Amino acid sequence: MSTIKNNMDSKKHLVYEKDLDGLKLLDIKNIDGDIKIISGENSIPSLKIYAYYDDYNTEAKKEVDSFIKDKLHIDYNDGKLVLNSESARRSITINVFKSREIYSNGYSTDILIELPLNYRLKNIHLKSSNADLKLDGIQFDFAKLKTSNGDIKLFDIKGDNFNLITSNGDLIVNDSTFAKGYLTSSHGDIKIHSDDFKEVEASTSLGDIKLRDIYGTPSKIDLKTSMGDIKLDLSDIKTDQSINVQASMPGSVNVADRFILKNPSKHSAVGYTNTKFKITTEINAQTSMGDVEVR
Repeated sequence: MSTIKNNMDSKKHLVYEKDLDGLKLLDIKNIDGDIKIISGENSIPSLKIYAYYDDYNTEAKKEVDSFIKDKLHIDYNDGKLVLNSESARRSITINVFKSREIYSNGYSTDILIELPLNYRLKNIHLKSSNADLKLDGIQFDFAKLKTSNGDIKLFDIKGDNFNLITSNGDLIVNDSTFAKGYLTSSHGDIKIHSDDFKEVEASTSLGDIKLRDIYGTPSKIDLKTSMGDIKLDLSDIKTDQSINVQASMPGSVNVADRFILKNPSKHSAVGYTNTKFKITTEINAQTSMGDVEVR
């Protein structure tokens, strides 16, 4: 059973649920709340909404029910779920976990989509602020995930293409298989571990970029950071590798011995491996204030 689901159940009240038989498309906008999509043992997809409120506040429970019914936009038709909480948070105030903290813009709700094992979605569009977006054990054709103050995490996914965008948070993709991934963060780290992919483009302004335990036969890896380090461990991939890595002063470049370098310097290196594989991986890594390491 997914730890994501367990964490959500242990902290919040289930206030809404709906079966989504035939689900193919997701378009969810949720303010101040996490969005999670996971696979489980259920036979059909389902939607669950969780809300924070004080266990001992009976008025809060009534207000939450009214909030879900009258102000939270939920529409499911022809396999497409549209859920939008952006316009709902304006007037309600609550206490959270018996504290005195007041949310003047309304209730904080978390969205959970549960899918059967090996269930594949066509399109996923998720948007949130001040919250995390997480996909665990699911399959999809295309996904675009965006949050303004939170992390985006993909675990054990199988997808064609995805686009991950966060302004203040980390981007993490682990144990996954995909064709093309585009990852952009303004203030956060990017970590891609134990993945099989064809193309990755990743950029961050203030953060590190790390790729390790990559396998398969990637064709393109393009990494950029303004103020951070870049670390790549690509020793397990079965391709020739062509590199162009740069670090502006005072950064430095450290490249593994398997590369044949052309005009290497402390701050840049252009080179290739000559292992006679049929596929070549083009590697570009640039940082303005940091180090680059390729293993």
